[in-house]
Amino acid sequence: MRRTPTFRRPATVAVLACLALVPLACSGSDDGDGVSSGETSTVATDGTNDASEAPAEAVALGADFLGPATVGQPDEEAVTALVDTLGEPQASSAWSQPSCEFAGPDSEGAYTVTWLGLTVSLRGASSDTATFEAYVYSGADDGPTAELATPEGITIGSTGAEVAEAFGDAAVFDDASVFGPLWTVDIDGGQYILEVDGGTPESAVTRISLNPIFCD
Repeated sequence: MRRTPTFRRPATVAVLACLALVPLACSGSDDGDGVSSGETSTVATDGTNDASEAPAEAVALGADFLGPATVGQPDEEAVTALVDTLGEPQASSAWSQPSCEFAGPDSEGAYTVTWLGLTVSLRGASSDTATFEAYVYSGADDGPTAELATPEGITIGSTGAEVAEAFGDAAVFDDASVFGPLWTVDIDGGQYILEVDGGTPESAVTRISLNPIFCD
């Protein structure tokens, strides 16, 4: 029988973190799959962080949703819905406010919850009012986060031609971004950022982000 996890919001800590292109706290170094190696805390569950017992349900990378979670949904509701679908996460970061080292002291705070290849960002004026606001997906070889895709079928490894066909004029390629070559896609009130592995529109997608957060 699959365990029913219980989510608890991370405790507030006075840690400055930087948020750049993707909505990830980076008070420490990034280990390559979107998880900061700085101050983190494990999401509280009644078992170990093992997603193997999650039901095999498709999770779409939406422009204003991620599977069962919708942008603007209270954090505990959103994370609980994702845990119920994906299984228990690998880790969560501590609450950090301000969330960016360049932001003022009254800026929003944030924390993240991470599964293999997938990190969601929860943000708010305080840890008590945080809502689901963004995600970044870099792919996974197996498990419930493997081969996630947008409703249009765009996933890790999709070509520029497939991006252009899926999104039409909403997709704009930028080879001069300070974050490297990428596609921006404004659709349905949200913005996808599709990072690619080369400097041309034909390059393959390597990471998919929703509503990326830039430092002020």
